[in-house]
Amino acid sequence: MKVWKESKRLKERKDFPDELERRVREIIQEVRQKGDKALREITRRFDGVEVDSFAVGRKEIEESGKLLKEEEKRVLNELKRRIEDFSLQEKRRFSSYSCGGRNIKLGKLFVSLDRVGVYVPGGKVPLPSSMLMASIPARIAGVKEIVVATPPQKNGRIHPSILYAAKISEVDAVYSIGGAQAVAALAFGTESISAVEKVVGPGNIYVTLAKKLIFGEVGIDMLAGPSEVVVIADEDMPGEWVKSDLLSQLEHGVGSIGVLITTSHTLASWISEEMARLEGDIREAWEAGGGIYQVKSIEEAINLANDIAPEHLILGVKEAEEWVKKVRKAGTVFLGYLSPVCAGDLAVGVNHILPTGGNAAFSSPLGVKDFIKEINTVNLNQEGLDEISPLVESFSQMENLPFHAQEIKCRREGFK
Repeated sequence: MKVWKESKRLKERKDFPDELERRVREIIQEVRQKGDKALREITRRFDGVEVDSFAVGRKEIEESGKLLKEEEKRVLNELKRRIEDFSLQEKRRFSSYSCGGRNIKLGKLFVSLDRVGVYVPGGKVPLPSSMLMASIPARIAGVKEIVVATPPQKNGRIHPSILYAAKISEVDAVYSIGGAQAVAALAFGTESISAVEKVVGPGNIYVTLAKKLIFGEVGIDMLAGPSEVVVIADEDMPGEWVKSDLLSQLEHGVGSIGVLITTSHTLASWISEEMARLEGDIREAWEAGGGIYQVKSIEEAINLANDIAPEHLILGVKEAEEWVKKVRKAGTVFLGYLSPVCAGDLAVGVNHILPTGGNAAFSSPLGVKDFIKEINTVNLNQEGLDEISPLVESFSQMENLPFHAQEIKCRREGFK
């Protein structure tokens, strides 16, 4: 393998600064102890905004569409429809079942969560698509109550595109609060905000660290960090397309990762020269997170991509539908030359809330499954008790747990 440019961010993407984690821990503790008072204080301190009421009024949500262009509303509704279609297909996998025989009946129940909190970034750049991506699968799953926390703009109001997305997603409440303090409020509750069972949605490093620290008290979806793309390209993948694929992730800012793995010396050389011409913030992002790796074969490229376990993986190769069978670790895979990341992020309906930081090695995209929990069921009759009695007795002796055996024994004797 020839390394044209090594991606520095790949080596450090799981690292969280100790000092930052300490500050986030303090914010969480402050909210936990002081509730709404702490939320107001912290919002004033970090966002420069005075908030009287955190709950956004229903009228403001209902009238949000008046502040948007017709085209903006059209694309939000179209994306909503596509996410619904995909989520409904996913939900079909979760139907209760039973197995076993006449004497021992085993089963699985699938039940939705009662109350979920969705975090939606929205202070500097509103992300209504993330609102749809998180809230629609929750609703399809059957969650009883979906509440949203999203940071206010400098004028103290929520961007109308986020409110309109909340409206068409049929969420139950929207709270004007962002950052680590919003995650803490959702997790532990305050005077104005009731605690939830799970917090989902992307955010900055403060939000991600807060989710890490509240996990165990409530559930979370994942620790989603900066955007990532790995492009595997053969000699037929146009260079301009590869360049745009890399830049579309790097434009999210410093910390993002854009990596090319290619079998083509010509493409690697051209991308290296083109990226050297970048300026400003995107150059800084490329310097930190960009990488170019030349390999001998597509199989070697996929093995390297599996080691990276990226958020987005583009297979810009011939016969991509065959090569994808070798992919083991990625958030979303985009097959062929004509499938860019923006299709998944903004248009087709698959979820764009994805594992980052190498977590795609063991985590999955957000979906209906994240809002459903499983319950096992066990139903025995007398013959079933008799059948398993020797097994329980043996394990009870082996593990020195005599009352485990007694559980079976007293029931068997009670039937005689």
